[in-house]
Amino acid sequence: MRGSVEVFASKVLRAKPLEVITPTAVVGVRGTQFRVGLDDNASARTHSEVIEGSTRFDTASRAAGATVATGFGAAADTSAKPPQVAKLLDAPDLSTVPALFERPIVRVELPSQPNDLRVQVAADSGFERIVSDQRVEAGKEIRIAGLDDAQWHLRARRIDGAGIEGFDAARPFTLKARPEPPVYRTPRADGKQTVGSVEFAWARNTTAPRVRLQVAEDAGFTRLLQDRDALAETTLRADVAAPGNYFWRLASIRDNGDHGPFGDTQSFELRPMPATPSGRLADDGKSMIFKWSGRPQDRQEVQLARDAAFTRISAQASLDTAEWAVPAPGGGHYFFRYRSIEPDGFVGPYSDPVDVNIPIDWTPLLLLAPLLLLF
Repeated sequence: MRGSVEVFASKVLRAKPLEVITPTAVVGVRGTQFRVGLDDNASARTHSEVIEGSTRFDTASRAAGATVATGFGAAADTSAKPPQVAKLLDAPDLSTVPALFERPIVRVELPSQPNDLRVQVAADSGFERIVSDQRVEAGKEIRIAGLDDAQWHLRARRIDGAGIEGFDAARPFTLKARPEPPVYRTPRADGKQTVGSVEFAWARNTTAPRVRLQVAEDAGFTRLLQDRDALAETTLRADVAAPGNYFWRLASIRDNGDHGPFGDTQSFELRPMPATPSGRLADDGKSMIFKWSGRPQDRQEVQLARDAAFTRISAQASLDTAEWAVPAPGGGHYFFRYRSIEPDGFVGPYSDPVDVNIPIDWTPLLLLAPLLLLF
């Protein structure tokens, strides 16, 4: 009443043809390989495809019919129209399907495929033990869930507008998705921080508590900075001195040494430490001028203080440029520092402070000196 069947009829003489009967068609053969399917919709369309030999395809009332030869198919529905016979579509190209999958849900993309597909997965190359059978819309991603780690066989065929399914293409693949990778914590994906000590942290897989960690300068992990195996901890610190983009990934390891696949690659950026600024008293002695190297798109926060710990702030500002002119305060020893805030909100560390000594103006005291001598 619903579903499909694939028949390998014995190639011997029979007194009566072998028949597959559906609500809308009768398909009979005396020796052939063919398929019959009944669509689960209002039209109850029956379709049949002949891979080898020939079949007789009749409507349910046997009022109309057609002989279907090798490489052709036929379809009929409740409309009582004569069966439509069409040439089978060529097998789809599965050459881009990977030989190895490392995630529990197998995902396959065939973006140039203009037809819907019948997609099957079996435990054997003869497809006698099919574990997944689905129809996938044209251009949509093929997703197969519920498979164990093992060797599998994928089979797909194109479906034309009448529902007739074409020739098969098959490809073996291996699923090795377990033990699943740990959960990444820090550095966060596409995060930023300054060069120096970087903390890597994760939540481990309870069924595979040890971890392999790799850190590299490239996404292909050919220039490794760290390659640590069988880590029992959930954190690791590593010093990275050069600014730039870096990549890291994790894999879980069972107690028996079974390594799972690496998780998705995460990237992070290390920004250079702020350059040391310069500061001086303006020629007119009325202002102090500070300059430093900064990116034009960044906002700059600046502080001027009486002490190196910046607990006694004399002046501070938020700027759009890497230069600050501030009215000169009274004479004495001062400290200046800055930090950059990038457009995405990343706040860099403060620069090393620079100290500027402003000469004390003794002129008022000198003017008062003669008067002080009178007393």
